[in-house]
Amino acid sequence: MLYLWVAAQASLFFVEARRNGALELVLCTPVTVAQVLRGQWAALQRLFVIPAAVILVMAAAETMLQAQMFARANTQTSTTNMQLYAIISGITGAVEFITCLFALGWFGMWMGLTTRKNSLAVVKTIAFVVVLPLLALGILQVLIAFLSFRAKLTTWAQPLIAAAFRVATDLFFIIWSRWKLRNRFRDSAARDEGAFRPRKPLPIPATGSAPPVIAE
Repeated sequence: MLYLWVAAQASLFFVEARRNGALELVLCTPVTVAQVLRGQWAALQRLFVIPAAVILVMAAAETMLQAQMFARANTQTSTTNMQLYAIISGITGAVEFITCLFALGWFGMWMGLTTRKNSLAVVKTIAFVVVLPLLALGILQVLIAFLSFRAKLTTWAQPLIAAAFRVATDLFFIIWSRWKLRNRFRDSAARDEGAFRPRKPLPIPATGSAPPVIAE
C-alpha cells in the first residue's frame, strides 16, 4: 500500500500541472528545473517519512523476535546460522525498502511528466520498479539455490545476493530517472500531448454582412 501511495503522489503533481498548463507557466518564471524537482522531492519526504519510519521500526522488531526465537534452538551451529540469516535478512530488507521508495519517487515523477493519466503513470511505475524486478528476482533465486547446492554456500549468502540485485535495479531507476528529469524536463513539459488546450473563440462575422433582421 505504501508503494502504491508513493507512486501515486510522485506522479500526481506533474500530471495535473501539465494537464492544466500550470507547469508551462512555472517554467516561464525564474524558477529552475532543479528547484522544481527539489520542491517536489521535499514534499514527498514530508509526506512519507513518518509512514516509512513506522514500517522500518516494525520490521526491526520482527527481526529481533526471529533472532530470539532461533536463539532458543538446541543446536548451537544451526542456531548461529539462523540468527545470522534473520539479522542479515532484516538489514537487507530495510535497505531494499528504502531504495525502492527512492526509485518509486523519482521514476514516478518521470512517469507523471510523460503520461497523460495518473492511473496509467502509477501502473507503469509499479510495473517497472516493483513487479518486473520481482519476476527477475524469482528466476535469480532459482539460480542462487542451484549454485548454493553446488558450491555449498552459507544460508545467509542468499539474501545478500538477492538484496544486491534489488538495490542495483533500484539505483538504476533512480539514476536514470534523475537524469531524464534534469535533461528532458522542459522538452517533456512543452509537448502538446496532454497539455491544456483553450477553447477556440467563436468566429467573427465577416465585414459588410447584412445586419440581423429584428422581428417587430
